[in-house]
Formats: sequence, C-alpha cells, structure tokens
Amino acid sequence: MNEKRFYKLVSLLLHPILLPVVGVQYFFYTQAHTLLPEFQLKVTTLVFLCTFVLPLTLLTVLKKRDKIESFDLPNGSERKVPFIVSIALFYLLGTYLGKSPVLLPLARLFIGCSLAISLAYVVTSHKFKISIHMIGMGTLVALVVLTSLNQLQNQLLLVACSFVASGLAGQARLHLKAHNTQEVYIGFLAGICSQLLAHTNLFF
Repeated sequence: MNEKRFYKLVSLLLHPILLPVVGVQYFFYTQAHTLLPEFQLKVTTLVFLCTFVLPLTLLTVLKKRDKIESFDLPNGSERKVPFIVSIALFYLLGTYLGKSPVLLPLARLFIGCSLAISLAYVVTSHKFKISIHMIGMGTLVALVVLTSLNQLQNQLLLVACSFVASGLAGQARLHLKAHNTQEVYIGFLAGICSQLLAHTNLFF
C-alpha cells in the first residue's frame, strides 16, 4: 500500500461522519452505572440516524444534483447547506438528549459539535476552510480527556490513542492536500474548545 492509499484509508476510517457513533459507544463503555442494552441501542440508533444517515442522504442528493463536487466538500461554497443542516441536527440532538440527566455528557458532546460546525460555517470561504476531520478529532480528544477527569478513571492509554489518531488524521489531510497546516490546527482547536465550552454547564 503506497502512502496516498494509506492516508486515504486513514481519512476514511477517521471520517467525521463516523465519529459521533464512536463517541456514543465510548460514553456507554465508560459509564460506571448500568444502562439497559435496549436503552443504549435506542440512543445509538437515534444518533446514527441524525449524524450518519440523514447527512449522507443529503450529500447524496446534492451530489446527484451537481451541487457538490464530492462528499469531501473541497470547495468552501459547497459546505454551506451541509453545515447548516449539521448545525441544526447536532443542536436538536443535544437538546433532546439533555432531557435525560444520565445522558447529559452526550448532550453536551453534540451541543459542542454544533458550536464547532457553526464556527466552521462562519469562517469558511472559497480560500479558507476549517478541517472537519480535525474538528471531529479534537472533539474526540476532548471527550476522552474530560471523561477521564470527570470519572477519575485512568484512561491514559485511550487519551494517548486519541492524540495519535488525531496526528494521523491531520497528516492524512495535509498529505492529500485537502487542507493547509493552519486549517488543520484551527480545526483541531475548534473541536477541543467547543467541547470545553459545552461542558461549562452553560447549556445544561
């Protein structure tokens, strides 16, 4: 496998559309209290529909109508509609999950995602576009670190793995020339900072 194929595989495996479900499974895995499997399945299914099925359906429709060049949304102008829909879906998902006290960490996770994508929407232009891959990785790193601190669990290995994965994702986006260094770093910081803001009890 040559370098380009390797980095394409990394970008695919760490695609931001997959990370919400990964975050949900991580949340359920680390909870000290017991949640019924049926309840976990319902939440996972809801998140999968809102963060994978609906966005992928939207991108497919836009692609068929020649509104976007590819699912990677290489042009800043192509990102507006998908971003607006994602902002709304993440916010609605966060507020809905926030009605259950036991799911507050997940609610804050998705509110933070909505904030990060809102930032990406505001600053995105034809020449500058924040890396959504790195927003996703920054969000994942923040989730692992905050969970480790809040639950007083030793998750050093998971924290290290999340940083390594973030490094690989960033290198992949740079190697594939999908983003420049500034866009990668800003995306990563946006993911982290949005989660810190969402976890300040400002929203719940």
